[in-house]
Parts: sequence; C-alpha cells; structure tokens
Amino acid sequence: MRGEFPHLVIRASAGTGKTFALSNRYLKLLAGDAPADSILATTFTRKAAGEILDRVLMRLAHATQDEKARDDLAGHLGVSLTRLDCQALLIQLTRQLHRLRICTLDAFFVQIAQSFSLELGLPPGWQIAEDVEDGRLREQAIDAVLEKDSEQEIARIIHLLTQGDANRTVNQLLQATVHELYEAFLETEVAAWHQFPDLNRMTDEKVAATIALLQESPLDDKRMEKARNEDCVRASKGDWDGFVGRGLAAKIAAGEQSYYKKPIPPELVATYQQLLKHVQALLVELVAKQTAGTFELLRRFDYYYQRLKEKFRVLRFDDLTRRLAAHRKWDDGRLEHRLDGRISHLLFDEFQDTSLLQWLVVRPLAERITRSSGQQTFLWEGSQTSFFCVGDVKQAIYGWRGGRSEIFTALESNLQRLEFDSLTKSFRSAPPIIDTVNRIFTGLLDHPNLQHREEAVREWATQFREHTTAREELSGYACLRVSPRATDGARQDDVTLDYAAERIAELAKENPGRSIGVLTRTNGSIVKTIFGLRQRGVEASEEGGNPITDSAAVQLVMSLLKMADHPGDTVARFHVAQSPLGEALQFREFSDDAAANRLALEVRSSLLALGYGPSVQRWAETLETTSSARDCKRLNQLVMLAYEYQRFASLRPSQFCDFVVGKRIPDPSSADVRVMTIHQSKGLQFDIVVLPDLDMALSGQPSALVSGQSDPSQPVDRVSVYRSKEIQELLPPEFQKMFDDDARQKVMESLCVLYVAVTRPVHMLEMIIPPPSVQERQIPRRISGLLRAALLENTDCEPGAVVFAEGDPDWNLATQVPSRRMAGAILTNRVRLAESRSGSPLQRQTPSRLEGGRRVQVGDILQLKNRGAQARGTLIHSFFEQIGWLDEGEPSAATLREIAEPFQREGLNVEEMLQQFRRMLRAPEIENALRREAYRSLNWLSEVEGGYQIHSFRFEVRNEFRFAVRDERQLLTGSIDRLVLIIRDEQVVGAEIIDFKTDALLADDDGGIEKTVEHYRPQQEAYRIAVSRLFDLPNSQIRLRLLLVSPGLVREL
Repeated sequence: MRGEFPHLVIRASAGTGKTFALSNRYLKLLAGDAPADSILATTFTRKAAGEILDRVLMRLAHATQDEKARDDLAGHLGVSLTRLDCQALLIQLTRQLHRLRICTLDAFFVQIAQSFSLELGLPPGWQIAEDVEDGRLREQAIDAVLEKDSEQEIARIIHLLTQGDANRTVNQLLQATVHELYEAFLETEVAAWHQFPDLNRMTDEKVAATIALLQESPLDDKRMEKARNEDCVRASKGDWDGFVGRGLAAKIAAGEQSYYKKPIPPELVATYQQLLKHVQALLVELVAKQTAGTFELLRRFDYYYQRLKEKFRVLRFDDLTRRLAAHRKWDDGRLEHRLDGRISHLLFDEFQDTSLLQWLVVRPLAERITRSSGQQTFLWEGSQTSFFCVGDVKQAIYGWRGGRSEIFTALESNLQRLEFDSLTKSFRSAPPIIDTVNRIFTGLLDHPNLQHREEAVREWATQFREHTTAREELSGYACLRVSPRATDGARQDDVTLDYAAERIAELAKENPGRSIGVLTRTNGSIVKTIFGLRQRGVEASEEGGNPITDSAAVQLVMSLLKMADHPGDTVARFHVAQSPLGEALQFREFSDDAAANRLALEVRSSLLALGYGPSVQRWAETLETTSSARDCKRLNQLVMLAYEYQRFASLRPSQFCDFVVGKRIPDPSSADVRVMTIHQSKGLQFDIVVLPDLDMALSGQPSALVSGQSDPSQPVDRVSVYRSKEIQELLPPEFQKMFDDDARQKVMESLCVLYVAVTRPVHMLEMIIPPPSVQERQIPRRISGLLRAALLENTDCEPGAVVFAEGDPDWNLATQVPSRRMAGAILTNRVRLAESRSGSPLQRQTPSRLEGGRRVQVGDILQLKNRGAQARGTLIHSFFEQIGWLDEGEPSAATLREIAEPFQREGLNVEEMLQQFRRMLRAPEIENALRREAYRSLNWLSEVEGGYQIHSFRFEVRNEFRFAVRDERQLLTGSIDRLVLIIRDEQVVGAEIIDFKTDALLADDDGGIEKTVEHYRPQQEAYRIAVSRLFDLPNSQIRLRLLLVSPGLVREL
C-alpha cells in the first residue's frame, strides 16, 4: 500500500477540518507501510494531541466494524482498504501506543533533552518545575538581587529605569519587570538592548536662546500665539514630554504645516525644529537609559534565578527549548539512536502558533526531510520521508505567548519542494453564519476612521477568502444586538454584560438541550457573566478558570489559615469566630487572645502532623452541612489544591493562601451553557454562540517592551521599552518601524480573535455591543465599530435593538436537538488475558473490571459501547442513589425529573424511565431490601456479635460509597452502590453490600439469573475485601446481595 507523500502545507480556515486532514495524512502514512514510531505529529496542547490520537484510533476501529465507515476512510486516504487491512493497522497502533509520537512540541523537546542531557549541560536528575516551585525560586532570586547587590548599584539601576518617577516600591518594580519582560530578555542578545544612536543635543545656553527666539517670534493668530506661549513655558520647565505632545510642537513634529487651518510661518517652523532636534536627542537618550536599566535589572535577576534552578535541578519547558535551539549537538545524526527510532515524517498542527524558538529547534529536522532533488525524498537509506503542515494565520491568537504566524507564512522560502493547498469550505456552520462571517471580514475596510490602523486591517483583509459551507441543509440565524444605555452612573460594560446574561437566560429557556457557548475576551468578563446567570437561575459551566476564593466557605478556611500564621489578625479571627467553623473548633470570641493562640497552634500542629490535604479536608467537611452545592464544590477544589500543595509546603500557612489565590480553577459542569474565553474556545463548536464583550480596542493594550528583527524567522535584534506615540515619532526610523510593526501585529491579532469567535457556532451567532456614546461623532476604532461599519447600512444603533440579522430567527423550530453520538456497537469478540507477571507495585484495579473473571470485550477497550444502554443503567443507579430508607418515603417526581433531564440527550424517555423505576420499587423483594424494618427481622443480625438483641444495633446507609484500599500488590478502587453499616456502641460490627444490576433478565430464567450472579461474584468479593479492610470486619460479618431490578429479584452471594 505504498504511496506518494508530497511535502504539503494546508491553509485551513475555521471549521474546515484541520484535525481531520492531519488524521488522514497519519492514517495514509500507516497504510503506506510507514512505521508508527517514524511519524512525529505535534500540536500545542495535550488535549489536542489526545484528540488526534482518539481520531486516528476511532476511525480505524469503526472501519473494522462498519463497511460504510471503511469505504469513507478508503476514499479519504485514496487507497483500497479491506476489513483485514484496518484490523492490521489497528493492531499495529495499539501494540505500539507507548512508541507513538503524537504529542505537544514541549513533550517532544523533553524526549530530546532526556536523551542529550550531558550535551545540553542539564543538571543530573533534572525535572520540570511546577508553577509553585518556580514562583518561589523567582521570589528568592528577586530577594537575592535586593540583598546581595550593593544598595548604590540597585539605586543606580532603579533611577535608570524610572528616571526619578518612582510610584512603586523597589520590590514591586522588580516583580513587575520580571513578570512582564523576563521572557523577552531570554530571547535576545545583549546587543539588542543597546541599539540606540548617540545624538547631539544643544547646550543649556543654546536651549535658552532658542526658547527666547521662539517667544519673540511675532504671530498674528491668537490661538497660534497662545499655543506657542504654552510651548515656551513647558520648554523652560524641561517638560519635554509635554512639549512634543501638545500644541504647535506636536503639529510640527508630525510634519504638519498648519494650525487650525492657518499656515505656520516658516521661520517659526525652523525655530521649533531646532528645539525638536534637541528634544529628540534628550528623549532618545532617556529611552536608551530606561531600556539599558531594564536589561541590567533582568540580567541580575537571571544570574540568581539560573543558579537557583541549577541548585534545585529544575527547569521550565522554555529552558529546554532554548537549550535545544542554542546547541545543535543533539542534531548530529545521533537522534535516531537516542530516541530508539527514526523520525521520517513530520506532521504539524496549528503551525501558526509556533514560536521562534520552537521553529529554531525543529527547522533542521524539517530542512533535512524536505531537502531532495528527486521525485522522492529520503532521510535515511530506504526510508521515504514527508512533511505535512496545517495552520491558519487568521487564527493566530497566541502572539502574546510567543506565537509567530509569520513563520507559517515564510515556510515557502525556508523549506524546499513544498506544495500548498487551501481549505475554505466549512463543515461546521449553517449558511447564515458563514454569510455573516464573509460580510464582516470583506467589509473591514468600510470603517471610515481607521487612520494609522488601516494598513494592518487591510493586510488582514487580503488574507481572507470568502468561505462556503458544506452544511447547506442547516438552518441558522446571526444577529447584532445593541445593549441598553447605562444610566445613573453605572458602567456601560457592566450594563452590557448584564443585558447579555438576560439574553443568554432567554436562549437557554428557548433551546433546552442545545449547547450555548458564551465567549469573552477576559476572565473578568467570565466572572461577571456567571454572576448574572446565577442571579437568573441559569446553570452555567465556568471554564475560564478563576480563583476559588469567590466562595464564602473557601474564604472562611483561608481566614483560619491566616489566623494560624498571624494569631493577631483580628479580621481573620472575627471571621472564624462568627462562623460554623469557629463553633466546631470551639473558638467563639474573637477578642480572646489565649483562645486565638491555642487555635493557631492546633492548626499549625495539624498541618505539620497530617499535612495540608487531610487537615483542609477535615475543616471542609465541617462546613459541608451549612454550605451551598457550589460552595461544597469549591471546598472540594480547595482540598485538591491542598493535596497538590503538600510537596511544596512550608512552615507558613499564609503561603498556601497565596498559592490558592494565584490558582485559576475552572468550575465545569454538564450544563448546556458554557462560559469561557475566546482563546479557550479554539477548536470547539456550539449550537449557539453569544459574544457579550465586543467593545475592545483594535490595538489592545500596549506592550511594556517592544522588539523587532529583520526577518520573522530570525532572532530579535532590537529592543526598546514602550513610550507614547509622540515620543515614538522622535525615535530613529528603524525604531519607529519597530513600534509600527508591534501596533500592526496587535491589530491583526485582535482581528484573529474576532474571527475565532464568530466561527464557533453551528446554528446561531448573537453579537452584543454597547450603544454609541452620547458624544460620539464618528465610529470608534474598536471591534464594535468594525462590526457596525461592516454589517450596517446605517450606522445608527438604537439601544436594545437588533440592528442586523441574517437567516431565520425561528431556526430552532426547524432543527431537532441532536442527541450525543453513539460510540458504536458492542463487539462480541472476546479475548482471554494471560496471567499478569508484572512486578510493578500497587497496580490500580477496580472491582467492576473483575466482572466475568479475566475475560474482556474488545469493545470495552475501544469504548465502542451502546451509549443508550449505558445511559439507562447510569440513570437507574442515580435514582436508587436517592433512597435512604423506603420507610421514610420515596424520592419526589420533581427530584427524579431533575436528575433525568441531562439524560434526554441520550435519547431516553424520562417519563418512561420514571415508570420503570416505580415498578422496580413495587417488586416485593426489592422493596423489602430497601426498608429499615426488614433488617430487624433478619436472623443473621442476632448472630453478628455475641447474641445482642436487635434493638442494640443502629443502621447507617451510605450510597455510592467510594473507597481506595491496598490489596496485596494492587490498589483497589471503586464505588459501592449501597453500603449498610451495622453499628453497636458506635462501632461497626457488620455490613451489607447491595449492588443494583440493570441487566435485562426474566424472572423465570433461572439459568440466566444464575449465570449473571456468577458473572458478578468476583466484583462483589472485591467489595467485601474493601469493606473488610476499611472497617476491620471479618468476611463472615459482611453480607453480599445483588438487586436484579429488572426482574425484581434479590440474590445473596
């Protein structure tokens, strides 16, 4: 099945199937007899790498079972495939999962670094530093700069950096400089920070004389005279920033020859130009000193930081990338031997997000693979090679973290024998969505007021090609809404987000079961949107990630820890004392110093003796009964953070508080409404997309540092701290171009973010913008202004109105709510596993995997299961989970319907499932097993311990009881459906394990029932082992019962 594999670069627009195309190439290589470990397929997130692997495996798996899937796969690959071919390829892949190279670039670089540690000068036993560990090292490095360097030297550097404008402490200045600029420092050479020219400036006497000459110049126009006089005052005071930023000086510096339409006298222009040359020399020198001061501060920090990392033998991913880019010793022909395999085929996904350093590492490999003068290319003798790359410069939204789309654009000049293809047909969106996308991006230049941003907008627009869609059958709708105007001093962005929350609530009500993506630019907008939705009773999945300190219960535990660190913190003491936690810890009077010291000592002792995880878990459990469901979820997340923090724990509990505050934790759920940033939505799709904060500036926030280079594929060769537009105009031409390029890049990235946002929906796109300000005279240079100019014939925007619409607003009436895709049919092939001889300690095992002995279904491995049957079983278990004792009543219909609602997407009829559940409960044996009274009539209880009477025992039900216990050389984990503990004198003396089974059985099928009971026996015995270990019970005091709920029977094992 060998074939030709051209070196192919695909420019693929959103929704056109980039991952599908890459999986096609991967599978075609496999079908062409390429060894699986000879293919390197890289992307930028572990999630995306997992999706590629899943896509490859599942397409092959379906092709082995379904003829249509096999024909489709063969058609896409352009080869002939039989069922046996697909099985052989699937076997090849599954047997080599440990050797597959489908990973992130970072993961691939780690593999290389591990193989060339000595050549790269890496410390022995190095590992990748966690964020907490790295943060502490940075803090220590900053402290070392302040403590070990002389005060005079630090003062000199700070003066260079601030020029006397010190509005932050030295420590704050250091931290901000490191946070914002350290990555740029690492990517530059020393010379890049010292590229400013030395310009001649006038003597003080000459400056004074020139100002006097300017003051004496006769002027007829009063406004011009007033502006000149103000300029002279600023110049006399040495306010050169103000001088070039206002009045006549600003006009002349910009090359203009008139002021309020009156010509400026030539002799006045000549005098101004003398001063402007002096100002240019002064300001260039000032910017040069500030840039040099920044470099010096970063250099000193780097000195201590690198030594700390060497001391603790930790590295960051970018450290490895930088070492690999700087040292080519790994690229000397030994790579295949060190990696135990040849890399003959390169596949790059999302290549527009590649950073310069990453490209410098992989470029030699790409060059060798593509270099050839013949029809085929060979990297090693007898091995055909290929290069495949897919990307989209219109989706280059990661420039802020180093991504350079120019590298993707420059591939043609960097690599040989490339072929190019473009994908513009969407397989995602309905025609109204695609029509709106086309209208927006072909109308970008309709904005009448772009000014100096027009060049960047024009450049982006030239890259856009009108899209088409393969989903012509889909109905859809796109609209642009204007929010109400803010009144009574309210902020307009808050009003707009609140209006958006109202619209989202309406859409969720009108479209149950459909996915709604709410995409924002910032995490702050996520918080406000989630708050607005909760006020309206809308459940939403918060996926952007925010500190869990938005929970009152978490804040209470944090106050306890702050109090432990600082017993004199009266605010924390008051918070604890006035809470259920204070009551539980017997701390009720916040002013009691002795009690505060006692509690602080107890907390610190617990943290030292038990660790952060168990201690925080104990305090969290104390608050569960008085906390809301969301607070309980946040408390659980706090417990997980505590366990994560333990290996970095110090003697200061407040450092754990800092750790928690610095962690952004998503709050995901299965809700239809999902709120996230536009960046996080990349690669996703939703039935409905709402964009609530489109009023962002085209050019974004200015960078603290601006850099430039002669070629996008070459290192940075020029650096400057950021200065205002007025000062930029006085810098040398090459620096002005650098600032212009930086501004252009920001505009283009803003347009890329907009493009990603509007291409996520399948059916509906709702864009919400604020109304024009009352003072507006022209369309603002903002994303909202671009949308108005591109979509509206008349740019008037009535608050609260829909000002643009495309498609059918009742699209949802013509479209069925899609059910989740079935993963495939259950395979009947059975395989008996050989006895494991692994010596690995504590292998993880679950009782459910012991069902049926050691026989497993191939369908279980490939997850080709009947989703409907799985959903039914899960739902029935969820219903039974609501029962404590039937003596106390059955769960309400409302409760059961709420539980069942999400399962409607699996095609389940909720009312029918409720009726089935009620019938199960009416079965006498099932009903009796769930009643407390039944336990008082069982003879075996009186024999449990020493002949005690029945009334001596207490019965406690624990549904969905989770456990993890050690059993010989494995870790046994799982969940028991229903565990009844038999307690006497507060000691567990017996237990009953009840497992609900939903197998389709008939009551009179004795053989089938017996076979089912035996099938589940290993699982139940594993449960018995777990309960025995956890409660120190002999097996004789643990009863096992299966509740076969379909036939209504109970069987004891």
